[in-house]
Amino acid sequence: MTNLRLSLVAGYPVEEPSPSDHVTLPSMRGVWKRFVAGIQAARRHRTDSEIGNYIMRNGGVLTDELEREIGRRFGR
Repeated sequence: MTNLRLSLVAGYPVEEPSPSDHVTLPSMRGVWKRFVAGIQAARRHRTDSEIGNYIMRNGGVLTDELEREIGRRFGR
């Protein structure tokens, strides 16, 4: 409906919204970047958790030997 029709139906004048009132959607590039960043953060978190669990299963103390083994197993 046009604004004239809306004003007739509503019974009061309806103003045309200004361009600054329009909501813009984020660009797809921004959405894609946030999606990929979220996946990367989840992988990092999962790997960090696995490393923490590995350390706890092997005595809870990070030694040189354990650090080398973590590098071999988890690629860090």
